[in-house]
Amino acid sequence: MVKNIPIVVVLSICLIFFIIEAIVNAYLRGLVKNGNSFFRKPETIFDFFLIVVTLIGYLNYSGIEEIRILQMFRPIQLILRFKNTRIILGTTLNAVYKLKAILLFMLVILMIYSIIGVIFWKGDIHYRCRQTPQPENGDWRVIESDTRP
Repeated sequence: MVKNIPIVVVLSICLIFFIIEAIVNAYLRGLVKNGNSFFRKPETIFDFFLIVVTLIGYLNYSGIEEIRILQMFRPIQLILRFKNTRIILGTTLNAVYKLKAILLFMLVILMIYSIIGVIFWKGDIHYRCRQTPQPENGDWRVIESDTRP
């Protein structure tokens, strides 16, 4: 598998910072002793899980790449820690909820244009006689006897 070296370097540096953060967090809070300990808060358990999954991903186990998608929730978790960002995020989601009628209207307009396109083209672009099963040099070679427009 070919990897992009700069991205791997940046991800490795971020992983090191997250490991250091988890170690310091676990040391300062304690692991399981009190109610504010490291393994009693859902967000720190989630961080620990992401670190373990990332470390396993570096060992190239198959099937772990799908779990690494959960890393995209880490910035959301950081955003939700601060009160002002929670207010902004809540306001934005509330505005999107209020716009549902407009979004539904736009969906209906898109469906109408899609139906018109299907009726207008009638599959003429897709159902043409081609010489090759795949495009060559970014272009399909069409059989000369195919006289459709």
